[in-house]
Amino acid sequence: MMSPFCFSRSGRRKIPGICLLVFSLMFFLPLEAVTVTLTGGSKLTASDGAAGDRFGSSVSVSGSRAVVGAPQDDYDGSSSGSAYVFERASDGTWSQAAKLTASDGAAEDTFGEKVSVSGNRIIVGGQLNDDSGVNSGAAYVFERNSDGTWSETTKLLAEDGAAGDEFGIGVGISGGIAFIGAAGDDSAAGSAYVYEPPATASPGQEPGSEPGTGSTGRAPVAQLSIATPHQSGGQRQDGPSSGSAGGCAISASAGANGIASLLAVLASLTLIPAFAGFRKRNGINRN
Repeated sequence: MMSPFCFSRSGRRKIPGICLLVFSLMFFLPLEAVTVTLTGGSKLTASDGAAGDRFGSSVSVSGSRAVVGAPQDDYDGSSSGSAYVFERASDGTWSQAAKLTASDGAAEDTFGEKVSVSGNRIIVGGQLNDDSGVNSGAAYVFERNSDGTWSETTKLLAEDGAAGDEFGIGVGISGGIAFIGAAGDDSAAGSAYVYEPPATASPGQEPGSEPGTGSTGRAPVAQLSIATPHQSGGQRQDGPSSGSAGGCAISASAGANGIASLLAVLASLTLIPAFAGFRKRNGINRN
């Protein structure tokens, strides 16, 4: 009986069929090198920047729109913070479109320490806001108006917020879903809150779409402080984290590659007869 490993009983090295199979299949995954060239290198600054503002502490970009945080700007008091919106013109130049500040900004709030933009919606963290206790934190949602101006539409607070939580130390938004980090929660064990507005589909309409628009049927997160199907005010997500298993993943682009295709054919013509001879020499039957 043949050993399934890479040595025969006599101790001679051999190549099992599975090794040949894997080796040949490698040629059927033509890899294409992708080169990304970044150009420009424009330098952006705040129109009213001053020493110590720390403009650039956080940045986020979505399409031709970017937002930059300046958490130690003194607009509403020392280190009250601000954020700046930049938009890219058709000629590739960037210009400041708006300056965002909290409607209730106060000294040391550090509004703008973290920012995130998704389309016409921006979320800005102010993790040292004191609404639920010293440094309990808050996050603010802004929406772009039809005239190009921006308006604060929602202030988010953790429903179980407490002093030192630093809610807003991390923020992320995509479409109508927002995630807010609170690294200081539970004696710095930390937590994250999910805000997802409810579906507003009408009878006969598929949830998640609006008739004739193809856009989401969910009410904008900016209009709500309700996270569904989670609890109102944003449900903290505790428990085991989920994710992909450890290991190595190989990604291949299956685009046209004449050289790789030729190698695949040659490999097949060479390896298949070689494997047949190997089976014969070692007395391997099909059964």
